[in-house]
Amino acid sequence: MFSYNKLFIQNNFNSINSNLIVGKINLFRNTVQYKSTNNLQWDFITKLNKSVAENDAIFTHTDSEVNIAFKSSQEVLLKSESLLRIKSPDEIQLQKGELELNLKAGAKPFSLQIGKEKYKIKATKDSIVKINKTLNSKNLSIKSGSISLTDQQMNKVSASAGEKVELTSKKLNVSSNQI
Repeated sequence: MFSYNKLFIQNNFNSINSNLIVGKINLFRNTVQYKSTNNLQWDFITKLNKSVAENDAIFTHTDSEVNIAFKSSQEVLLKSESLLRIKSPDEIQLQKGELELNLKAGAKPFSLQIGKEKYKIKATKDSIVKINKTLNSKNLSIKSGSISLTDQQMNKVSASAGEKVELTSKKLNVSSNQI
């Protein structure tokens, strides 16, 4: 019975999951693990071009990182000791750590969930945005380009290269990024 399930049932799940593919791993360094919706265990990423699907989770160990290229042409670089869940083709949830979003101007807004808060981020110019979530703070820094950001309460801010946006549950604060 077990071999029948492995051969036929799991393959059936994989074919369903293939319809939910949102992108692929196009770079990884050191130890990166992923967990697909169908699995109870975490697997190691061992090769490039691995497909990622809706509801997959990805975790990077110390001194590790992974780059995910979405079909929408947006990219996510998940930094060391970070945990990310891919919610849909244009929505991610940063559960812990740091990532960089490479956003293309004119592309559909990207949804970002950090903790319980949800945001829509859109590049007005091609942009690289660093997003950081620790126990005490959530913020994003614009490394290049410019973006508009909208929170759940429909508060909207614009920010450009060199600026930082502090993400609080009540409002969005933009400041000059002191590096």
